[in-house]
Amino acid sequence: MEIKNLQFAYDKKPVLTDINLTFPQGKFISILGPNGSGKSTLLKLILGLIKPDGGEITLEGRPVKDMKTLEKAKLLSYVPQSFQNSYEFTVEEVVSMGRYPFIKQFGNASKEDHKICLEAMELTETLRFKDQPVSRISGGELQRVSVARAIAQTTPWILLDEPVNHLDVSHQVGILKALQAMTPERTIITVMHDLNLARDFSDHVIMLHEGKVVKTGKPGECIDPKVLSNIYDLEFIKAHTADGSLQYLFPKTKP
Repeated sequence: MEIKNLQFAYDKKPVLTDINLTFPQGKFISILGPNGSGKSTLLKLILGLIKPDGGEITLEGRPVKDMKTLEKAKLLSYVPQSFQNSYEFTVEEVVSMGRYPFIKQFGNASKEDHKICLEAMELTETLRFKDQPVSRISGGELQRVSVARAIAQTTPWILLDEPVNHLDVSHQVGILKALQAMTPERTIITVMHDLNLARDFSDHVIMLHEGKVVKTGKPGECIDPKVLSNIYDLEFIKAHTADGSLQYLFPKTKP
């Protein structure tokens, strides 16, 4: 996937300016940056949910703007920040919606479709409440259902907007491990806020600030105190475990 000279503004206020990126295929890619830096907007532009004011996005050699909806649905799946549901669908029914690009019009889901959905629910630990209406499960559980639906869509590219922010620590790690295990067959592009999780799970990092790309590269090159202090306007410190095997980054909150 390539992005060239991408421009976008809301009500004439620039949100993204001169974005030029190449997304390596088969990698776990994290997009980091402060609130309002354009992370979510970038995902929506890639998906074609909004149109750019300039520039071009190409996927597997073709402009995304020229692709039909069904064609994009077979290549790109999406997990938004929050899943909106107005109907009493069960968990399994919501996950099964990920299979719609592959089911013929007026056709029924196949045994293979059901198998894929069950596997997606097992990966996200949502299988045990598959028959419950989504209106009766917690926000964190609903977020995992949304991830399961994207996994069930079996697209080569999965885009996720803050997929673990509403999850407890155990499920944060579990979801990220499940997504990481899908590479290199699938490419994961996720907006993240937890710097330490992004560093531990990512192959490639994109740092955004005020609508511009300020740095891209390996996690160790981007998630660094000097880079972070310029972006977040905070001083960051490194902390190590006693044996020195693990390293964590924290904002310095006291003088």
